[in-house]
Amino acid sequence: SMDWIGGGLRIWVVARELHPNPPLKGMLLAGGMSAWAAYLTPLQSGAAPMMIYTMRRFGLSVPVGMTTALVTFIATILFFGIAGPLAIFLGAGQSLGSKGDLMGLSLYDLFLGTLGVFATLGIVLVVVVVFPQVARNGIHRLAVWVGRRSRRVEARLEKLLIGIDEAHASVAKFNTPRGWLSLFWATLLSGPSHANKLLAGYVALRVIGGDAIGAMYGGLDVAEAIRTGALDSLQDSNHEPHIRQRGIKFNIPLDLRTPSYTDPSDAAQANIGEVW
Repeated sequence: SMDWIGGGLRIWVVARELHPNPPLKGMLLAGGMSAWAAYLTPLQSGAAPMMIYTMRRFGLSVPVGMTTALVTFIATILFFGIAGPLAIFLGAGQSLGSKGDLMGLSLYDLFLGTLGVFATLGIVLVVVVVFPQVARNGIHRLAVWVGRRSRRVEARLEKLLIGIDEAHASVAKFNTPRGWLSLFWATLLSGPSHANKLLAGYVALRVIGGDAIGAMYGGLDVAEAIRTGALDSLQDSNHEPHIRQRGIKFNIPLDLRTPSYTDPSDAAQANIGEVW
């Protein structure tokens, strides 16, 4: 799966800027486990914690794992921020504009909205990399403020601040020529990392039935199109049966004109239990 290979290579490219020798096998496993957790949790909220946990099992510290998660997220934002306008330039807007109707919005309208969100997030995250001291000071103040109101946080405040400083030092490493090069490679690797999601938009077909029988007939239509090589000709369409209640009628010859099924014959007598 490209989640494991592409995602793992992306983690490895980023992690090697923060750790002397991150194991490639462990980073591939971190990429796969991150994708697995993303599929199982709402809004993919389990992806980063699982990635950090897996990296921790292979000897990388939590601050390094958190920074890696942040930088790979920045790479994802940059990738879609570039790929989105490129897709529109190549003609995807016309296709999206003719599909979907959510509160009067087409898929193209939704795409532009999400693209704006991605662009805003990208700017904010790049600012964090360029000016990590500002982000560090803000998180420091937030941690101290929470510590004054929670004894549990206060008891661990010193370790928390140390972890924040380590994460700050890790982020600062990416504000260098080598760090920006690493971010560039991570952005390119975001393509294969999200390849399955990108390809799903081109090969996924949706069949919706009013009941189980309707879904079955829709699936049979798709299967027939695949078998006959007519998949490209399928278009969005609605179908309803002419007869709501349908069944199968068997014409079984059980009359005296059929020698093998005459009433006195051995075959007819033996078949009484099955037919009648």
